[in-house]
Amino acid sequence: MIAQGKMFQEPHVYDWKTGEKLDIAFPGRSKCGTVTAAANALHYRDFNDEVWDLNAGTQSEFGKLRSGCWIGMISGSGLLMSPESAGGCGCRWPIYTSLTYRAKDDY
Repeated sequence: MIAQGKMFQEPHVYDWKTGEKLDIAFPGRSKCGTVTAAANALHYRDFNDEVWDLNAGTQSEFGKLRSGCWIGMISGSGLLMSPESAGGCGCRWPIYTSLTYRAKDDY
């Protein structure tokens, strides 16, 4: 993924223009599912849906909510969409539904 002039290639982060490896730690995760990006955040699934805020350098999780195994979180137009894609999955997170998140500042 490319965001803020950086290329995020798990588990490393590189400068987009020079290719130089940067000293930025990619968040640890179970590597289940695919990471997606927006201008200021990366979205991924670990044990729950999670967001890495690139501006603040913090991670947030949506407890007990888990997107599908492939590309489960998609951002666009200021929203983060998590369409249901885990039907038939046998994991211990039983909430199968589509969700759309928006920033709290939008209220």
